[in-house]
Amino acid sequence: MYEFLKNNSDTMSKIIVSTSIFAINQDNDMVDIAITSFKNLENTKDSYYVYKLITAFYYLIKFNKPEVNEIIKEYLNHKEYLLSYNAKRALGNH
Repeated sequence: MYEFLKNNSDTMSKIIVSTSIFAINQDNDMVDIAITSFKNLENTKDSYYVYKLITAFYYLIKFNKPEVNEIIKEYLNHKEYLLSYNAKRALGNH
């Protein structure tokens, strides 16, 4: 899985794989990879960015780390309703 993560350039794949690796062995380096990848998803020119971010919320929350929760909290009052709603759900504030 580490090799796949290293050689893969797809941002969502990096989030999914880093979450999986973390679940297996609690490798804290995976948190940073997931956060960096998540930050690359916010591209308003991508017509699917909202849906990518929503999916990413539910992977990120699996880390159960304060730094990840803070990133999701930034979307609690987002102007895009779906982002706001799903950020609240991911954090358990629904």
